[in-house]
Amino acid sequence: MPNQSDKFGIKFWLASDVSSKYIVNGFPYLGKDEGREPSISLGEFVTLKLAEPCTGHGRNITVDNFFTSASLASKLLANRTTLVGTIRRNKGELPKLARQAKDGMTRFSTILYKSKNFIFKIYKAKPNKKVLILSSMHSPVEIEKNDTRIPKTIRFYNSTKFGVDVTDKYLVPQQRHHIES
Repeated sequence: MPNQSDKFGIKFWLASDVSSKYIVNGFPYLGKDEGREPSISLGEFVTLKLAEPCTGHGRNITVDNFFTSASLASKLLANRTTLVGTIRRNKGELPKLARQAKDGMTRFSTILYKSKNFIFKIYKAKPNKKVLILSSMHSPVEIEKNDTRIPKTIRFYNSTKFGVDVTDKYLVPQQRHHIES
């Protein structure tokens, strides 16, 4: 991993609780998993495996754009678990407007697409930057009444996305210290 300070290491997939910052579930990445069906993406497979202890209890899972898909949102919703996550612009399941670089949207505007199981929002935060977010948790369109008009879905995502990042912050220095001593 040339961009990392430590060139070698073990990659772990982690799920952590936002409020306590404790790791809820995790496992090491060991390369190709023979148990994964080819039709299921790696992000979807990992999320479903990490979410097993939490599904069925009416909880929410927040993920970044590597993991988010409409298929994952539907599968989790079938297990009484909601999903909120940013989504990559190149996903084939997105509307054409979401994939376009030139879209005619004005700054601080929101476009909403609604399906049976989830909503998909496009929010133009900066002149050349759109935030694409998928949520099976939020059904009404609530937008802040201020100059930026940020959708509540994006505020929720920003307030819950940092769980694993905080866990990493606490683990990495201890691992380096342990290796060096």
